[in-house]
Amino acid sequence: MTADRFAAEAAAVLRHYARSIGDAGAIARVPSGLINRTYAIGQPPRFALQLMAPQFGDAENERLAAVGRMLAAQGIGAPLLVRGDGGELSLPGPEGRRWRLLRWLDGEIHHSAPSAAHAHSAAGLLARFHDVLLAAGAGDWLPHGPFHDTDRYMRLLAAIGIHGDDEIRCTGRAILAAWQDWRVRTPGPLPPARPGHGDLKFSNFLFRAGGAEAVAIIDFDTLARYRLDDEIGDALRSWCNVAAEDTARPTLDEEVFGAAVAGYLGASRSASDGEVAWFVHGMGRIALELAARFCADAQIGGYFAWDPAVAPDARSHNLLRAAGQLHLARQVAERQAELEAIVAASRGG
Repeated sequence: MTADRFAAEAAAVLRHYARSIGDAGAIARVPSGLINRTYAIGQPPRFALQLMAPQFGDAENERLAAVGRMLAAQGIGAPLLVRGDGGELSLPGPEGRRWRLLRWLDGEIHHSAPSAAHAHSAAGLLARFHDVLLAAGAGDWLPHGPFHDTDRYMRLLAAIGIHGDDEIRCTGRAILAAWQDWRVRTPGPLPPARPGHGDLKFSNFLFRAGGAEAVAIIDFDTLARYRLDDEIGDALRSWCNVAAEDTARPTLDEEVFGAAVAGYLGASRSASDGEVAWFVHGMGRIALELAARFCADAQIGGYFAWDPAVAPDARSHNLLRAAGQLHLARQVAERQAELEAIVAASRGG
């Protein structure tokens, strides 16, 4: 199915929102996002029309709608779902996928932190996000999050690794060996699960144009209950890798790390000492988890999108990403004592 055909179908779908949006105006593809396909509607954009990935549906849309309203009421920028003229959360699309319409959120997207100030602001917004969801009791109806079950991804990698080519097998073995080393270094009892986002890479934050102020959090398809080290670990491994994910040799920036931790702990009203103790461990664990997922997808394919400007095919792109996340996890392990000291200083301990 070509991009032109998707765009033509997008225009047809918008007719089901006529009462809500009137004349839709221009339709333009937004060239970002690894999972959902997004079109900007209007010039300047007023809405975002998304063709959701096949693994997502109206269960995710119901959670998005509820949490979006909850956050907006507290002044936090978040996706707001627009229902179809018949009250639909979404409309059927090609290949078993669903179309949904969201109100457009203005802001700049960065795939890595441009500065420590950006990381500090994003972390403060994330802390407010967590506090609002916890205080509102969102954990009473959000499901348990399946997206950071690191053991499950490692079992999958071990199971498929024997079928891959030499490069996939070698990368997989290195990831599994690093995971065995990492899992023995735990900081204490596991903290409880709480309402969370589930995919806190830096590109899921919007920033005021030309500035370092985070104004919104986006991409709510993974809303669920997670441990805070899942959430913060994912955020830190994304934000502190200033080389982004499409490189085999990422760079762990301690200034960005310190700013992010200080921004979060300075704004959080709910993070416990037990949860904070797992921040660094979570960062290394989630880097390894993502390395395993990329490596597995290099063999089985079908989940992560790939960029032909980066690699000649999806396999090569995923192996590049896997190598990068493994290298990042090794940096975290090597500098764990330094990173723990930064967290302790931000906590006041």
